[in-house]
Amino acid sequence: MKQIKDPLYGYIEVDDKYIPIIDSAEFQRLRNIRQTGYASLYPSALHNRFVHSLGVFHLGRKAINNFFKNIKDMFPELKSYWEIWKETFVLACLLHDVGHSPFSHTGEEFYRESTDFLKLFSETINSEELDKDLGRQMYGKPHEAMSAYVGYKLIEELRIPFSFDKELFVRAIMGVTYDKDHENSLILNTIIGMLNGHVNDVDKLDYLIRDSYVTGYSSMVIDVDRLLTGYTISSYISENNKPSMVAAYKKSVLSVIENVAYANDLERRWIQCNPTVLYDCKLIEIAIKQYNSYMKEKYESLKVYQNVFNVVAISKEGFPKKDNINIRLLSDDDIIVFLKNECRNEVGKQYFSRDERYKPLWKSEAEFVEVVKKELSARVLRELRSELQAFTGANGKDVFFINEPVYNDALNQIKEVIDKINNDPKRIEVEKNTLRIYQVLRNFSAEYGLAFEFAVICSGHFESNYKKLAVNDIYVELSKKHVVPLAKTLSVQAIASTEEELQGLFYIYTSRNNIKKVEEDNKRITDLMIKYIGAHWDDEILV
Repeated sequence: MKQIKDPLYGYIEVDDKYIPIIDSAEFQRLRNIRQTGYASLYPSALHNRFVHSLGVFHLGRKAINNFFKNIKDMFPELKSYWEIWKETFVLACLLHDVGHSPFSHTGEEFYRESTDFLKLFSETINSEELDKDLGRQMYGKPHEAMSAYVGYKLIEELRIPFSFDKELFVRAIMGVTYDKDHENSLILNTIIGMLNGHVNDVDKLDYLIRDSYVTGYSSMVIDVDRLLTGYTISSYISENNKPSMVAAYKKSVLSVIENVAYANDLERRWIQCNPTVLYDCKLIEIAIKQYNSYMKEKYESLKVYQNVFNVVAISKEGFPKKDNINIRLLSDDDIIVFLKNECRNEVGKQYFSRDERYKPLWKSEAEFVEVVKKELSARVLRELRSELQAFTGANGKDVFFINEPVYNDALNQIKEVIDKINNDPKRIEVEKNTLRIYQVLRNFSAEYGLAFEFAVICSGHFESNYKKLAVNDIYVELSKKHVVPLAKTLSVQAIASTEEELQGLFYIYTSRNNIKKVEEDNKRITDLMIKYIGAHWDDEILV
């Protein structure tokens, strides 16, 4: 047995049979995959997927032991399965992130086009039921599917004599539940939900606790040991007096469940949705796309693989020699080297030079409501938001920076389109409207003697996790004969969002020099800009 010191849990004990997995190149690669993009706001948030995976392994082992302790007397006929299911779950916890792409979630979308996961699992797991459920439930997030595949192949390659259920292993990582008619589906789906569930799975528990620790953002104390004793199965009588068995929590962990939801809300609202964090993540997102394009141009053979983000690139062997592609164990480092040496544009400049980055004109949804929504009419706000959402990704333009070169490119593209549809006035008007925000910001800059230097990010409206607690099939065992839906026990309920709120918000950024120049006149650039947009939104668009 090996002991690994963790600042959160003390010593994590690792049995010898898991050491070959942890020591493998595939698992060690996770040392070079950042857990979050929070470092731009919290400099100490430099933790990685390696330590997070060990934490989930540690919590998962506790959770499954407590779960079986709570239910073993209810299902004595299943005793022979306990060890197999336990081993499977612990392995899934350890390997649940082994397939992450560089910079965690930012690069994983490329997996969708490079990898046919349905085919991979059909060939390796060979389960008609899994194939059906994967098709019915899709296959979760791309990194989950990649982790399930890479993790399974790693266990197979190392030839460690684990007694584990390979189908349950894949399902637990991906959150793909069994059909309710499957034998033992209740217990198996509860196990799956303990790793990849809606609210209180061990993956979420570790990242909430760990993120809070490294950022210093002490939002809420989570009594994780108490919570992990609460997973159980209970008898439930529905309102129509129909008896059933359901996954439930013991009443002793009710307060902790609410604390987890509250802590998750705080992290998502004030850290994940912080405009500085969003800006940093956007720079990385653009860099990853540019890196992918650069590598496809450099290596002709990559066309066979669709893109550089695939199962071969993250393997320890890398690409076959015949392809002459010098990439293996793809990680954050590859993107950083590209940014330093090849990305000599605005993205590369701003990523490394903090003083070059633009600053947000408002810093929260609350400020957006007070500054933007109150100044602009409902129509102008709706049209402005719609146009920003359109060119920041919804239709593939993926605009981030708004400046003279970007405006000129857009203008030339519109002119080409208009030349082709010169007999369709309505469509010409639609095309011209896509230039409106460019021209308004460009004219605003000229009006106040500012540089035409802006950036924009559209963000979704924050939705509280209390809603998840209220609507999901989660139950609480108040006593052996009294089991109720969790929603009936909640002390706090989320306020329902309005249709307008659900449309989301946006952040506009500009250079520090612009902000400084306006402040020298004892004015706020935010107020000037929003008033200008409101007054000039309907100005004629020049093409």
